[in-house]
Amino acid sequence: MALGEEKRMQTTVKDNNKGKLKQRLQKVRARRIYLLGSLVVLQFIFFVVIFFTVQNNAMRFFSLGNFLIFLALAWFIMTRHMTNSAKLSWLLCGAIAPIFTWLFYGFSVSNLLQRRTLLAQTFSKERIFVSYFHKEGRSLMARLRPLLQAEGLGNFYEIAALAFHHNGSKIYLNQKVEYYRCGEEAWPQIKAAIKAAKVHICIEFYIIKNGTMLEEMLDLLCQKLQQGVEVYLLYDGACDFLLNFDLARTLKNQGAKTAVFMPINGRFTMDHNHRNHRKLIIIDGETAFTGGINLADEYINLRSPFGYWKDAVISVQGEAVQRLQGFFLADFLASCSQDDEKIIANLINADLAAFNSSQANLNLTVNMRDYDVKLLKRRDKHQDNWENKNQLLSTWKKNHGHKSGHKFLHLSTKELDRQNDIPWGRRQSEIKFTGGDMPAIPNLPWENLLVPYADAPSVGNSLAENIYLQAIYSATSSCQIMTPYLILGDELLRALTVAANRGVKVEIYLPYIADKKIMQVLARAAYPVLLQAGIKIYEFLPGFIHSKVLLIDQQIAVIGSVNFDFRSMYLNFENGVIIYDRILGEKIAADFRTIRPECKQVDLAYCQSLSISDKIWGIVLRPLGPLL
Repeated sequence: MALGEEKRMQTTVKDNNKGKLKQRLQKVRARRIYLLGSLVVLQFIFFVVIFFTVQNNAMRFFSLGNFLIFLALAWFIMTRHMTNSAKLSWLLCGAIAPIFTWLFYGFSVSNLLQRRTLLAQTFSKERIFVSYFHKEGRSLMARLRPLLQAEGLGNFYEIAALAFHHNGSKIYLNQKVEYYRCGEEAWPQIKAAIKAAKVHICIEFYIIKNGTMLEEMLDLLCQKLQQGVEVYLLYDGACDFLLNFDLARTLKNQGAKTAVFMPINGRFTMDHNHRNHRKLIIIDGETAFTGGINLADEYINLRSPFGYWKDAVISVQGEAVQRLQGFFLADFLASCSQDDEKIIANLINADLAAFNSSQANLNLTVNMRDYDVKLLKRRDKHQDNWENKNQLLSTWKKNHGHKSGHKFLHLSTKELDRQNDIPWGRRQSEIKFTGGDMPAIPNLPWENLLVPYADAPSVGNSLAENIYLQAIYSATSSCQIMTPYLILGDELLRALTVAANRGVKVEIYLPYIADKKIMQVLARAAYPVLLQAGIKIYEFLPGFIHSKVLLIDQQIAVIGSVNFDFRSMYLNFENGVIIYDRILGEKIAADFRTIRPECKQVDLAYCQSLSISDKIWGIVLRPLGPLL
């Protein structure tokens, strides 16, 4: 009995203990629920307080955020390599709308959101061509310097030296150059040259539109393709918006080799801001046309959207055409398929083809200031390509190897200093001629001297701008400019005003009818400063001037695709020629004299008579000129 009672008591105690434990657990759970509930309530109160605090102080938070974003933008801009005027413009935009400025900077200048593939390919191809032509021309340039200085042409040499340093473009002697004052004057000559083509035709344009001019060009190209002439066409990707058919595919179906530069394909990349503004037509590597003309009816005045279209074109015959063809090839080979790369053997001499092959498989790390690109080693899929390269390489070594005294030049894999747009490092540019025969210089009347040049996107310095600057500073008697747009940075504005102050007669010819109103408003905003310095400004009343011509002392001319604006000098791919020819200079001067009676000379009274809206927009937008 006692044992049984004791067990029952123990069981009762255990049950009581379990009951107490359950009660305690229930109390703890209840407390947790109360605690959780309390935390939820506190959290709700906290969010309510935060909401009303933010709502009542929204402008303070917004202002603080904008200020921090502006500080980050200002630090970033000030550490970039760009002109002071461009920095000030970016900072002004950042002070007004910092978030928008970040986005706009990323689109227009920065490499933060760029794919950079085509830019990398183009720069690497240009680097190969620059290396070759620099090696080929350095001895000639060394000999020409004292000779030209003795003939009083030191100013021309200094301008040419810029192009040689960055493009490898030497001074070409005895070149035949013709100047055409308008598109309808040049177009028959272009068609005649295409009809006479025997081997190949290379065409590169920024704008191509449907119309009579394009139809005539397509008919000519199809006829030459049927005759066995090779046709190579490259155009900027923006043209696809202007055409109602696939031009590249149409010509490719006829047997032509075509490529589109920077096609606008819907991908999110900021590379699209860099357009190919170059204009080149090259026939058989012997005749070339360049200037401001594109492939559209208004350029030959079959259409008149802005009145009479005044353009300028030049034709070149001689050895300089080979260098112009090199500019075309750099763009074409960067834009075409890998299988078409062997065309270089057909378009340029075997030495250059072999030189290109020897450099094509280098593993280069190229640092182009704001363009940091890894160029990967490429291998051809087809064995016949390797055989062609080996054959070309053996030809180069045979003709230019150690036997002839030349050192075989390999590209440096060290950092590339992208000074003045074209990828040519200082280290390489300072290499002196180390072998081979010095070229013979014919006894000439020093005329018909020509230097081709090309420019590429830059964030700090512009070869095209520097050529304009050097030419303007070299002027002694006159400086005449014909341009569709006039958005001057501090450097060009100072060069023009200083030239006028030291007695140089400076004349600028601009369109009266503008194709882009904002560009005209910006140009007119600079009129008072130019006029007060004594510069004469003329507006072409019949219509639109699209010529890009700079004439110095009626002897030195710079003609090509480069406008006097920031887009041409810093964002686009451009080309041009520097010419010393007094006979040609007189023809260009006659063109200026011919259009002068058709122009209205601008004075300060004219500037004051402009509409209030133009004046206001000019004042507001002028600080933003470097961004347009």
